[in-house]
Amino acid sequence: MAYADVHEILPDMCRHWAVGPMRLWLRHTEAEWHMSVDYMAELPVEGAVASACPVFGDDCADPPADLEWRRWAGIEGMSQVRVTPVMPDRAVMVRPEGPLEIPKGRWALFFVSIPVWLRVSVGPDPEVTLCEVPTVVLSNTWFGDPSTGELCYSLTSRARRAFRPNQTEPHCALCPVTVRNDSSEELAMDRVCLRVEHLAVYEGASQLWTNGATLRFHTGEQGGQVEFDNAAPGFEAVGPALGEPREPFRRGLLKRSFSNFKFMAGL
Repeated sequence: MAYADVHEILPDMCRHWAVGPMRLWLRHTEAEWHMSVDYMAELPVEGAVASACPVFGDDCADPPADLEWRRWAGIEGMSQVRVTPVMPDRAVMVRPEGPLEIPKGRWALFFVSIPVWLRVSVGPDPEVTLCEVPTVVLSNTWFGDPSTGELCYSLTSRARRAFRPNQTEPHCALCPVTVRNDSSEELAMDRVCLRVEHLAVYEGASQLWTNGATLRFHTGEQGGQVEFDNAAPGFEAVGPALGEPREPFRRGLLKRSFSNFKFMAGL
């Protein structure tokens, strides 16, 4: 992978990125920057060779004629471009691979695959961010009750119980999520709301990673306490953070866990 690379796009040049189902074209003129984004009709099969071979910043002299372009002005004299993976701009909802219960006093580890967004920035320090675009357009869903809940994205992938290094997804970051049942009753896992604004993105040996998250479930109205690691996970070698968290994490953060569903865990 080459997410950390800085690309040089001089005037009259165009470059093309292909990450998962997303295709991005970035064109530089003398006075403006132009960008277009398109998505494949179907997501590449998980683990397939095509999904494990992203294209980062290839020259593209003749982009497709039917593209719709966004335009930016006021940033002349800059030719350096960085495309950085970051977490989505709101929480994501994920289900386990099947119905699951955690006995009282026990814990379980899950791996959640989250499609990243790409932050397109121009120039040396300080960089100018043009925009952020999702590599996958996710559907919306609601977490919590109608009056105090929040809008989230719904993940199509499932929270796995094991790390599978042979199924890499270059457009997704893998988040290790530990669920600890510190209550006096069994915990029935239905859906988990992962608040990704507290996650950084790291480039690993086989794929992207985030720092880990832990939910401690307690009996009572508040339900759970949330913790986020401040470093990369240790499941494989990773480099420095590519994308920092959108919001710093405050230790001791409490999130309501119960809703109208049987159980919903709030991370």
